[in-house]
Amino acid sequence: MDLFLLQSPLQIICASEVIYLKNKEIKNYNFKIILFNKKQNLNNRINQNSLKFLNLQLFYSHPYSDNFLIKLIYWLKIRRKLTRFKNIENIYLGEFLPSQIVASGNLFKYAKKWVIDDGNCMLLLPKYKYEKLFYKKLKPVNYKLISYNTNLSEKINVFSIYDIKMKKNDVLIKNELSFLSDKINFSKSGYVVFIGSAMIEAQVMREDVFLKYIDSSFSYLEKKYGRNIIYCPHRSEDINNKKHIINKYGIEIINTELPIELYISNKSLKIQMIAGFISSAFDTLNIIAGNKQLINSFFINRKDFISKSFREISDRSYKNYKKKYKSIEVIKNY
Repeated sequence: MDLFLLQSPLQIICASEVIYLKNKEIKNYNFKIILFNKKQNLNNRINQNSLKFLNLQLFYSHPYSDNFLIKLIYWLKIRRKLTRFKNIENIYLGEFLPSQIVASGNLFKYAKKWVIDDGNCMLLLPKYKYEKLFYKKLKPVNYKLISYNTNLSEKINVFSIYDIKMKKNDVLIKNELSFLSDKINFSKSGYVVFIGSAMIEAQVMREDVFLKYIDSSFSYLEKKYGRNIIYCPHRSEDINNKKHIINKYGIEIINTELPIELYISNKSLKIQMIAGFISSAFDTLNIIAGNKQLINSFFINRKDFISKSFREISDRSYKNYKKKYKSIEVIKNY
């Protein structure tokens, strides 16, 4: 039996690819899914909706708490549930940084450990594992009395959409997201789907500056594709500060409680183009789109980011979009 320890919509999508591939090879493939809830209720609802959409059964939903004592009780409860499992062959971890997910995986000494994607933070895995990056702030712990060990296994396997360089005996297998490859209905008469960003809420950009970029990008799309645009907000985004711009272009707001990859896989929805600024969804959608150039990424000048760390993320993201991603066109003049 295999075990999936997950906590985000993208992790569920990546787990679905594993399950899809295993079902093709193994008759009556046996697995269990455990969700680790976060503080944000919206994230937890999206997780539940994603499992339902994908027709995947949840074995256990692990509750969240900020309280140390309650968190300890929750840990002892899940430890008891997990240690009842016998003959676990593979464990798929939604996180590699110190967490309850890693500690849960470490309860199974002899199972093969896999890390699956949770966005572009996966690019940091080699630095974390081999160079001990983040160890000052996120140092692993090992509380033997309660079997809580957040150290990453010495040997780790990776199932990822990203090209990352693993060392020693660690194995990387590329995730092609094949279960979604024929699910999206691309059509020249379809919608332009604009993926929202939480740049303001995350204090990455000043509100007035970001709104100018939004306005310019909508203007570009309207001139090129007409008024056939739908806007899918980021789950952390406050849409009210840009509603006046959205209304100006007659754009429809779609508040879906599904990850964008699953929402647009609805065959009844025709998609002409996908647009936005910087999004981890572009990493997955680039793979799903194959060689079709169907994504417009609007360029933001790095000086307009007030977050130094996000300047680095933007540099790396736009570089990938330009040089590595066949499906993405970076729009500079708009």
